[in-house]
Amino acid sequence: MLSRWYSRVLIPVLCASALALGSARAQDASDLVKAELLAEPAAIVPGQPFTVGIKLTMKEHWHTYWRNPGDSGEPTRVTWKLPQGFAAGELQWPAPSLIRIGPAANFGYEGSTILLARVTPSSEARPGTTVDLAADVSYLVCEKICIPGEAAVSLSLPVSEQGAPSTANATFDAARSKLPQPSPWTASFSADVRAITLSLRSDGLRGDAIRAATFFPHDNNLIDNAARQSLRTSGQDIRLTIERSQIATSIPRRIDGVLVVEEDIGGKTASHAFAIEATPAAAAAGEGGMTLLYAAIAALIAGVILNFMPCVFPVLS
Repeated sequence: MLSRWYSRVLIPVLCASALALGSARAQDASDLVKAELLAEPAAIVPGQPFTVGIKLTMKEHWHTYWRNPGDSGEPTRVTWKLPQGFAAGELQWPAPSLIRIGPAANFGYEGSTILLARVTPSSEARPGTTVDLAADVSYLVCEKICIPGEAAVSLSLPVSEQGAPSTANATFDAARSKLPQPSPWTASFSADVRAITLSLRSDGLRGDAIRAATFFPHDNNLIDNAARQSLRTSGQDIRLTIERSQIATSIPRRIDGVLVVEEDIGGKTASHAFAIEATPAAAAAGEGGMTLLYAAIAALIAGVILNFMPCVFPVLS
């Protein structure tokens, strides 16, 4: 119980404090993450939406974070600087990976990732001119220590009466393939004071072909991120039971997130990601949560252990 509170509550708070101390002596974040702004078309058309991407390339063994970072970390944030009359939509997040560090579990990206966004240009943009697109990108990159970083990215695109194809189309096609797809299943959930069980059903579902499944919730306080998720399959049904977070005080009316499944297709394993929106299957059995007094005691005891965590040990030294 204490280890869960240690990973879910203390790591985010105290590691954040350690960042300010460690980053001054640590490797510069720009050496660890390369940020780029990419555009799908070679030219834009007034009033016609197009897709851009923030590409982050991380040094080996380092990672950045998904929209829900898990037990510690911060999601990447993008502040757009666009011409007057231009508007950018919300970031489209690729499915994350589960990254374990000691007793903690983070949700993020290693290697490289592209965060897509839809930009709508002004209908008054003049063909024959050039527009400048820019953004400020802030991120947290972590291995055994975490370093906050910032990057200013930009590019220029010509305005045309007709759009022009780009050689970057393959890059954007690959980026879209990593986005969660609409779920083909009916999703519901049941919950008690200890666990949440996701239930998925479809007439075309082959439960015996599902080898593994991991659920990444949008809500940071919903589950015990580091706990093992128990998968059960039967015919056209999948059930995934996940321990609840001890800081969860109520059962939600809906659960949103990303389900990553590994499926056996002809003897080969393929990974798929689906956007899940689950509604309650029945009335919840209870709405238990840790009391404030117990939480304070647990935090005090676990604080002693924190001094030995990898994220702060290099700083303390």
